[in-house]
This record gives sequence, structure tokens and C-alpha cells, in this order.
Amino acid sequence: MKKGIVLGLDGGGTYTRVVAADLKGKILAFSKHPGSHPRKNQHPGDNVKAAIHEVLQQANASVSLVQCIVGGFAGLNSPEDQQWAREYLNITGLECLKIVVNDAQVAQFGAFLGGQGVLAIAGTGSIVLGKTEAGSIVRNYDFHHDSEAAARYLSYSVIYEIITQKPPLEEQAFIQSVLAYWGTSSVEELRLLASKGFSEDRVQAVQHLSRMAAVVSSAAANGSETAFRACQKVIGSLVTGIELVASMFSSAQVPLALVGGVINDPFMKKLLREKLDNKISDQTFSYHKPQLSPVLGAVLYSYKEVGIQLNQEILEKLLMAERTNNFY
Repeated sequence: MKKGIVLGLDGGGTYTRVVAADLKGKILAFSKHPGSHPRKNQHPGDNVKAAIHEVLQQANASVSLVQCIVGGFAGLNSPEDQQWAREYLNITGLECLKIVVNDAQVAQFGAFLGGQGVLAIAGTGSIVLGKTEAGSIVRNYDFHHDSEAAARYLSYSVIYEIITQKPPLEEQAFIQSVLAYWGTSSVEELRLLASKGFSEDRVQAVQHLSRMAAVVSSAAANGSETAFRACQKVIGSLVTGIELVASMFSSAQVPLALVGGVINDPFMKKLLREKLDNKISDQTFSYHKPQLSPVLGAVLYSYKEVGIQLNQEILEKLLMAERTNNFY
């Protein structure tokens, strides 16, 4: 087997993760830097380049050794997005095969080891992507469906209700926690803050709204009706996306895996399963824990691109690395 390495990259809205691996499945290095979403991060391209340089340094490998890099990028949704994604990988000496796809595609590849199944992502961003029995890639976006299941939508829903309605007395404790989160002392202050976009910096605003999601799901689990309604809206949107993508499968039972901080919150996951399990449809879902993290999915994708088939030796090394490291 020829000498060399591959790189797998998972570029999300919160973090950019890169793994270097040899051609036999051994993980050589892992780096983690701020996110690389072009509309949610201030220096996305710089973050990608820094992560790649660091992982090569840790692996004690030169760019000339890289046979392939597969980059999965949040925000890469159209052919036009290929330009900025490829620019992020424009590093002196990195002349290898470069593949750029949506981050959900490498996440799905890792979750199902390249096989069929639907992956629903709800974290900083949200998308539903499936690989059908025929090998076709289908997304909820293809149906013109935007999944409003990203973390910030939990926050939007709650804040909008607080500033436009008069919540009942029993919601006051939750309202106070929201006011405290934003550093405001009254609903009027929160209203003014929201009317100005929450922050002069849109990227910072989105990040702060996303972090508030944990406050909302926790409050819903503890009985807040306002928070519960927000959770139901998010789950409803995600379920619609899942059902649309699953409708392109011919199987009566469709494999489904879930990725992201929002949907892997125990309360949110419970709501999702209840809604899917009680829906009226001929299709059902089998729930699967992702086999590999998205960044190792990108490594596996790189192997495919250079003609290396997944064998038991490689699979065991990747699964062992998954169990002994935190690639999220």
C-alpha cells in the first residue's frame, strides 16, 4: 500500500474538526478550532486552515503526504457554495484530491458507514439528509423545506412569545431566567434588545441565541408551558423534514440516526420519538446510534475516494478510535 495519509474535516457552525489518518485506519492526530460556517463565524477560512496546519503538525506529516481531504461544511447547500468551500482548503502545497460536501453528508456517511439511512441534525444548524437504497442523496432542502430545528429557533420562539404576550403567573420563574440570560431586568429591556437584533454583531447574536437552547429545553422538561410550546415547534419542523426525506425510500422501515445538541437532549429526543412513533404512515423508523462521528465519517469518505475499501481491520481501528476519543 502506498505511503500517505488522508484528512477528514467536519466544519460546523460551532467547531471545525480535522482528523489525520494513515491509509490503514490508524488515527494520527485530531485538531479542533472555531467554526467554519461562512454566515455564523467571523473568520471561517482562517479557522479551517489553522485546524489543518495543526493536525499535520501533530501528525508530524507534510502536506505532500496528503492523498485526499474530504471537507464537510455547514452552509454548503448549492453549487455556488463550492467556491468558498474550496478556497478554505487552498493551502500552499496541499495539491491532493479535495472533496467538499455539506457537513450532513459526511455525518450520514459516518453514521451508517457509507450505507443507506436518514440522518437528522439539530444543533447549531439543522438539516435532514438521507442516502436511499439506490444510493441517491436527498435532503429536506430539495423539497424547499427549511428545518427550523436549529438551537436558535428554540430561543426565538420563547423570546417572541415573552415580548408579544402576557405570560401567566406560573411562567414568571422561567421568564426571569431568560431575562437573566440576556442581562436584562425587564421584558421591556428584552424587547428593545431583540428589536436591535440582540447584538450589533450578527454572528455573536446567533451564537448567544444558540447557547440559550439548553435553558429552554431544561425549562420545558421542568414544566414550563412556554418552553414546551417552543420545543414542540422545533420537533414538528424536524419531523416534517424527516418524513419528506424518508418518503424517497422504498423500504417500509427506514434507518434513522440523530446528531446535534438539540435533538440529543433527552427531553427533545423523547418528544421526537413520540411524534414519529405515533404518526399515521406506512413507514416506520429504526433508531440507530451513529457508528462514527462526522469527522471520522469524512475520513471514511476519503478512503472511498482514493479507492480504499472498508475492511474489518480499518473498521476496527476507526471504531476503537471513536470509543477512546471525543471527536465531537
